[in-house]
Amino acid sequence: MNKLFLSFILFLFCLISFSQSTEKYFLQGIIYGKNYTNVIGTIYILKDGNSVKIRQEYVNDPADYTLSEAAFKNENQQLIFNQTSFLSKKLGLKNQLCKSTVYLEQEDSLGYWRGTIKSTQCRNMNYEVICYESSLRFNEEPVNNYNNYWIKEFQRRLEKKYPSPKKMEEKRANFKLFTIYFDYDKYDIRPEYISRLNEMTMIIDSHTDYRIKITGHTDADGSDQYNDELSKNRADEIRRFFTARGIPDHKIVIEFKGEKLPVDNNKTSEGKQRNRRVEIGFI
Repeated sequence: MNKLFLSFILFLFCLISFSQSTEKYFLQGIIYGKNYTNVIGTIYILKDGNSVKIRQEYVNDPADYTLSEAAFKNENQQLIFNQTSFLSKKLGLKNQLCKSTVYLEQEDSLGYWRGTIKSTQCRNMNYEVICYESSLRFNEEPVNNYNNYWIKEFQRRLEKKYPSPKKMEEKRANFKLFTIYFDYDKYDIRPEYISRLNEMTMIIDSHTDYRIKITGHTDADGSDQYNDELSKNRADEIRRFFTARGIPDHKIVIEFKGEKLPVDNNKTSEGKQRNRRVEIGFI
């Protein structure tokens, strides 16, 4: 029994070791001063099986960089990358050459990797790091070719507590468009739609190419002119919801149809309720 148990433990250990040695990912992130006070530079970590490479670039001199190899281990869900040798570098007078160790732990809720980068060679190196899984190609060239516009966008997403790009893509893939219904002769947003509208706001705001069309509708009670105005008010109320949360007007198109495009008959209260609506679609 003991031999069987030991064999099972050995099997699990080998399985975990194999999975760690074959996994591949690319992390991209920002190096901050203590307590996230200021941006020191950027960091890129490529793990491809047993091979690990780390690139660091510096904001105080955009031409400065280091490219290194690193040893890797996973201890209690903490990723540890220990720089072992430098493959290439360019450093001016502002930056020191220091072998360092990166410690990262994943935030399950948002999908970011947070931790520190420390060096015993350079005693003042004890910085904060936050990374995400990136779809870029790892740069091994002796020239910095990453466009650092992403730093401000990344910081904006962090401030708004948006999930990592990978988790955001999952949210986009799983997000389903929905119809917003209104009370009789009203254009106030019902409370039950707020959380879904907030989720949609995040999805629109996180993608530069996303635009939406908001179309207002009414039932057949009242005159055509009155219903046209009411459907416009309903569409405008949804537009105001988005713009109040930072979505620019140029990403929103408004249409109002009054009672012209019912989805149900207007002879029953249920049918009228289905017609009192706003539809939102991506364009």
